[in-house]
Amino acid sequence: MKILIVGLVLIFLGAAGVGTFLIKSYKTPEAIEQLGKEAKPKINKVLVAGKDIGIGQKITPDQLLWIPWKEDALRPQYITVQEEDQEKKRMEEIADSIVRRPITAGEPILPGKLFKRDAPGFMAGMLAPGKRAVSVKVSEETAVSGFIFPGDYVDIALTHDKVRQLLDQRKRSGAKPSAKPQILSYATETVLRHIRVIAIDQQVEQFDKEKKATKAKTVTLELSPKEAEIVITAAAMGRISLVLRSLSDPLDAAAPRTYTTDVEVSPILKNFDKFLAKATKKRPGSFKKKRKAVPVTIFRAGNSTTEKVTGK
Repeated sequence: MKILIVGLVLIFLGAAGVGTFLIKSYKTPEAIEQLGKEAKPKINKVLVAGKDIGIGQKITPDQLLWIPWKEDALRPQYITVQEEDQEKKRMEEIADSIVRRPITAGEPILPGKLFKRDAPGFMAGMLAPGKRAVSVKVSEETAVSGFIFPGDYVDIALTHDKVRQLLDQRKRSGAKPSAKPQILSYATETVLRHIRVIAIDQQVEQFDKEKKATKAKTVTLELSPKEAEIVITAAAMGRISLVLRSLSDPLDAAAPRTYTTDVEVSPILKNFDKFLAKATKKRPGSFKKKRKAVPVTIFRAGNSTTEKVTGK
């Protein structure tokens, strides 16, 4: 029994000695900090937008935030850190990147939505997969006085006189013309809707809201291959105008395309018969040419007679 008690005492003393040794070995500040890090659970942080960032805007640190993220909600494409000293470095990696697609406040920053300005093929990087870029000439009248900016959506309207030319061609070929023509010379039709503007001249970033509108010479549009052909052909047919869409106006694919002719615009042309009748009634004879009596020699058998006949 005494031997057992002595053995237990020796074990306790040995354990105390080992504990004292370990405490002395790890009592330095560095060791204590390391132990704290090992004991502290790892917290994942995800880089998100602190406010809405529009298409074409440049990423700056004041637009970004690091927020804790649940482990089971992480995605491989998220930008994440586990240590505070990594945050600044990761932010610098995406600094000055250009936004390809809108990013809303609180949304994780995805590298696929960003593009570096100094990378090869910068404009190609701005395009969505399968899209093409086409530039069209504009003026203050055809581009909403310079109030169209990168990231806006527009409808494309074409003004031309091709319908009148087609009617004249049919008339010359012997086809029966319409009794009441629906067009005199010009028509305007919407050839494309909800088209994204990706650049104004060589500017791809959003303009400062406090700055005034800038007169542009060209506007670059993001189009499908077929839409690109339509715009190029339309530019050769007549004058292209950009019609600015509301940001809250989504595309209604089922809505029919519209057109307007000069006869429809002008009340006089639309009701020309009534206008002509009214004008004639107010000024009788103004649309009629007076007929004059002219001498006409009429030959009869055996003699000739001169009479005054009303000419046509």
